[in-house]
Amino acid sequence: MVLKQVENFTYLGWVFHATGACEEDVKARISAACEKWCELLGVLCDQRMPIAVKGKVYKTKRPVMIYGAEAGLLES
Repeated sequence: MVLKQVENFTYLGWVFHATGACEEDVKARISAACEKWCELLGVLCDQRMPIAVKGKVYKTKRPVMIYGAEAGLLES
């Protein structure tokens, strides 16, 4: 069986690069945080949505956003 050699691969949410660099992983995590924030905007900006529901929705997505932001800060 022949295995194909690749530059990047994803395993359990982590992006690994052949040289050991972490830029691809950081970019993926920042992208995930941006996507989650865009998903939240519709709920958070809706005037008809109760504030308690907004809080619960925000708290469920916050870890992804924080992790992506922290990864970006570590990279710079």
